[in-house]
Amino acid sequence: MWLYVTQIDEQYIVNPVVGGAPFTKGLHVLPGKHRVKVKYLNLDKFSGNNATFAKSEQELSLETEKGHTYVLRGSRSAEAFNFFFEDKGKNYNQDCLTPETYHKVFVQGQVVPGC
Repeated sequence: MWLYVTQIDEQYIVNPVVGGAPFTKGLHVLPGKHRVKVKYLNLDKFSGNNATFAKSEQELSLETEKGHTYVLRGSRSAEAFNFFFEDKGKNYNQDCLTPETYHKVFVQGQVVPGC
């Protein structure tokens, strides 16, 4: 499953042609109001040479505060995927945002000490 930010305030974070998301521990933005485009992609079924993907894109409004960390989250219901940002406040452990740890904590719901 891939869940990532594609644009912030109409500026691409990823190559719009390739569409791939860079692995990152986060993006830094100034405090204030932002428009954030997010994308979800998941390999739903794979059989022989056929693959079925689930895709969803959405633009969210986000008002950020200085020093806060916001984690992109989502939940899937049937064919729809709903996105939201979770405010983790100040002094959040940035090591929790590495791709491997993010997947464990926020996708699989595992408990990782310090996250």
